[in-house]
Amino acid sequence: MKSRNLLLSLLLLSVYLASAQKWSLKITSHIGYRKYIVDTKAVKDEILLSGAAIKLYKGNSVIDQAISDGDGYFSVFIPGNGEFILTVAYPGCFTKRIFINTNNVPEEIQKDNFKPSISIEGFILSKPLPGVDYSSLEQTLAKIVYIPKDRNFGDEEMYTKEGLALVARIEANEMELINNFCKANKEGDEAVKNGDCSLAKKMYESAMAMLPAEKYPVTQMEKVGDCFKKREELAKKAEEVLAAKALEENYSELLRKGDEAFKAQNWSIAKESYTEASALKQDEQYPKYKLIAIEKAIVEDEEQKKEIAKLDELTKKYSDLLKLAEGLMAKKLWTEAEEVYYDALKIFPNEKLPKTQIVAINKFVSREFPGNDKKYNDAITRAVNLEPEYVYAIKKSYEDALTYESDAAYLKKKTTESTTKNAEHIKAILAKYPSGLTEEIITGNGVVIVKRVLVKEGDAWVYQKKIFNWGGIACYRDDASITESIFENETRL
Repeated sequence: MKSRNLLLSLLLLSVYLASAQKWSLKITSHIGYRKYIVDTKAVKDEILLSGAAIKLYKGNSVIDQAISDGDGYFSVFIPGNGEFILTVAYPGCFTKRIFINTNNVPEEIQKDNFKPSISIEGFILSKPLPGVDYSSLEQTLAKIVYIPKDRNFGDEEMYTKEGLALVARIEANEMELINNFCKANKEGDEAVKNGDCSLAKKMYESAMAMLPAEKYPVTQMEKVGDCFKKREELAKKAEEVLAAKALEENYSELLRKGDEAFKAQNWSIAKESYTEASALKQDEQYPKYKLIAIEKAIVEDEEQKKEIAKLDELTKKYSDLLKLAEGLMAKKLWTEAEEVYYDALKIFPNEKLPKTQIVAINKFVSREFPGNDKKYNDAITRAVNLEPEYVYAIKKSYEDALTYESDAAYLKKKTTESTTKNAEHIKAILAKYPSGLTEEIITGNGVVIVKRVLVKEGDAWVYQKKIFNWGGIACYRDDASITESIFENETRL
């Protein structure tokens, strides 16, 4: 009976102890990330850090872990009655550690629905700086233990002070390095400003050695290069001033000699002087102009003689063609005479006589050959069928008809009338086509016509490009002949 009671007591004690150990310590905190924006001064930038790794070790084994959320917050539960190490880590940063002891909690406290918690002031992580000793961070920076008087957990004050002092010493060393870096940059900037290139180079190189990853001194070294370059330029400038003075004196003397020789029409001496002057100052235009004037003066008489001879030759050829054409007209050889007049126009295109005679020949031909009636009718039909915007084409068709019927008063009237209806045909185009550029492709017998109508600010123009199957191209603006480049530029789609 006694054995049975003893066994029952042991079982009850085991259940009691198991229930007493189920409590855990909740630890919460925030994780921050600190960096410095540095150039000639340091600006501290701290942000809440997400993605930091929190691990709970018992001995060498990880028994729990967490990740800080978007606000840098995390929480972990520490089992009761044990000793643990909590680590906080982030890639590129030194890991920070705290020691947690959940032993020494009285049994009566553990029995009473014990739910202890503690909020630790935020962990601040940062990336190491070169030359700063971080080895002391390998130890724990704080100890969390049970505080009997508070009936809760807290930190051992003296141990925490030592940890904070250790972190403060590291931060002081970091700030000393950062301040020295900024000071070197500032002194480098001042040296650049004062033109002390060597000192600036020394300061920036010192800064780069302190914090190799920072870009400011690297960027400023470009100014150091400019500084050295400017100093070299100043040294050269003094030499150039003397050289420029000597060059100017020599140049002026050569111009004086050249001008005197030019005035005396001594072309050889003038040419020699201006050539030497131009070689000294290649950008100066005066000696170049004078050399051109010399060449012109030398060849002017000869060229003038050649031009007169050429004009005389053309005039004689033109007169001979007119005489030949007159003789052919006297013999009523109209076609041959017309060809000769066209040859005369090739020599002097602006002469009126060949044009007048060509019109006269067409009138003679129209009277002499009844078959021209068909040509007359074709010209009239073409004029009638053309759309109103083709004012000049209509006028030309009536003029063609006149060559076959010179006495038709009606045709003369239509020829004049077609040029006076310009305002009306503009209205017709504006009514038919929208503002802007409209393109139409017209396929004819042996020709493709690209028609483009440009309507702009109450005015209108009709452009045509005729592409013939034999390879020729002719372009017109309102039936006036233009080049293809003008056609393309003025009607660019």
